[in-house]
Amino acid sequence: ADLTVKKVIKFLIHHKIETYISIPLGFVEDKNSYEYLLSKYLHSKFFNCEKLNDEKFRNILKITSRELKKKLLKIDKKKNDNVSFREKISKKDLINLSKFKNIKLVAHGTTHVYLSQINKVWLKWELKKSRQLIKKIGGEEKKFVLPYGKKNSFNNNVIMQLKKNKFTKILTNINGHGSKNNLFYRNLILNSSNHFYLRGVNSGGNEFFDDIMLSNKKINKK
Repeated sequence: ADLTVKKVIKFLIHHKIETYISIPLGFVEDKNSYEYLLSKYLHSKFFNCEKLNDEKFRNILKITSRELKKKLLKIDKKKNDNVSFREKISKKDLINLSKFKNIKLVAHGTTHVYLSQINKVWLKWELKKSRQLIKKIGGEEKKFVLPYGKKNSFNNNVIMQLKKNKFTKILTNINGHGSKNNLFYRNLILNSSNHFYLRGVNSGGNEFFDDIMLSNKKINKK
């Protein structure tokens, strides 16, 4: 749900290209909303390597919006990944996009962290909240795109919790990855023989997409 997707969305709609937009749901909420502030705070906690047990996580859920704003000002931004700072498509825009048959909105977690590395209470909250929020914007309720999608980003417990939350199709960046119960599906973005495309997805899809858009802009000027 990166804002740069808006640069190609008209093309996708015009040509009726089936497109899945994975959404880190907490980050497309209004920036003053509790959901956004909480998601950004939890994301920051994770990438500042602060281990949260079940009790600490429950206590964070009790923090008010005003307190979250104050705490976010003290977070070391240098230790964050770029997910929480890149501009996202607004929730209003996503709701409008969901009306097009070829555009599918898919849950991508709430706080966009490595699901395999968070405590049980956080994981249960993360997936339950994902299902609630994707439903509100007219998204796919049974599909889930794993944040980061690498081998160390999920485990058997994550899979079990996804099943409990009635997600029946899971997308990952691992090419050819599958399971006997057919729960997993390879992510089509990796079904390519172009090594530059693969490198772009694995080592920074956002930046790779920016480079493509910048190149097209230069070509159009010529």
